[in-house]
Amino acid sequence: NLTGRISRQRLFTLTGAEALGLGLNPSLHPFSLNDSPRVSRAQWLRHLERGGFPAIFAVREEPARMELFNDWLQTTVFRDLAQFQSARFTGEEAIQALTALATVDEPTVASVAGKLRKEGRRIKRLFGFLEQLFVLHRIDPHALSTGKSNYYLCDVALARFLGAAFERQIETWFLHEQLAQRAYRAEAGTELSFFRNSKGNRVHFIVTVRKQPKRAYALKLLFSEKYDAREAEILHSLGKRFSDEGVELEKLFLGPSDFHLKKEGL
Repeated sequence: NLTGRISRQRLFTLTGAEALGLGLNPSLHPFSLNDSPRVSRAQWLRHLERGGFPAIFAVREEPARMELFNDWLQTTVFRDLAQFQSARFTGEEAIQALTALATVDEPTVASVAGKLRKEGRRIKRLFGFLEQLFVLHRIDPHALSTGKSNYYLCDVALARFLGAAFERQIETWFLHEQLAQRAYRAEAGTELSFFRNSKGNRVHFIVTVRKQPKRAYALKLLFSEKYDAREAEILHSLGKRFSDEGVELEKLFLGPSDFHLKKEGL
């Protein structure tokens, strides 16, 4: 008789392109950015609203989608979380923590614990179980960064359902796209992190590639139609810190409008 084998494979909710029936993104850029958009603005906004849960995103009526999200959440926190015998968390406690995570200014254990007036170690332990259930994504700070790990919901529409602001929805969407596309391409040699300075200002994502130890990529999300030059200060400051380490940093913005910033090295 053959010995049985079992493994766990993470299946992400559908990316924007998958939800629209498009193929895998052909971009070879470290952030999978394309020279021209693959979807329209209206399609992208609809994806933020509907997300990528296979049984939910195609439902057109919003009340019906909200009910399905509620059913999924209830099943996850009251049934699946209870499968961990050592967890000892109630479903109500998990929903409160996830709702707080979606709405706090900074998606950290400390912020959620502070909002709920709970012990930080308990929230961190709960998030660890929710990571194992694939409900949460964790992104760690870069070695040059201050701050603690950030946690995001597994789907942008789930974040919206739990009350996430538009900016958090975009962060959730972009992180999900990055993780999903890297997993599908089996890009085990890349590391995704973020940077936060001592004032709390952030560069949302940093990519380092094991095969390119002298080069890294930093991307800051913009949420306004107008470009403010002060947004670039943290990127230039981070570029200098990487340069001091002997690493060239490619600095990028991702925003709702086209900006001609080549003279600023962006």
